[in-house]
Amino acid sequence: AATRLVAALKVEIGTAITEPAAAAAAFDAAAKTLALLAKNAGERLDARRVKRGNRTFASRVGRWRAALPILQFIGFQIADAVVTLVSPCDHASLASRSAALEAAVAKFRAP
Repeated sequence: AATRLVAALKVEIGTAITEPAAAAAAFDAAAKTLALLAKNAGERLDARRVKRGNRTFASRVGRWRAALPILQFIGFQIADAVVTLVSPCDHASLASRSAALEAAVAKFRAP
């Protein structure tokens, strides 16, 4: 499932940004931010809620429709104003899904 979700993100970014280096940079930024969200949410209670209007989140992740299913795959719930990790957090599931996401991202990163 993670591979399919990451592939959709890669296609969306590649369609929106036609310059290959810029598209690769945008994909890398989105992937790193998604991985960081998952990591921090598992470690810190204050990182389990992100405002969708947060400038960094909006520019790296929130602008891509395909990123929302990835967040849901990790365990986040999507609302109009915020993205929140389901509580209580199943740390084993979060770690497993985060690892699957990282493996899928590695398949699509430019060499």
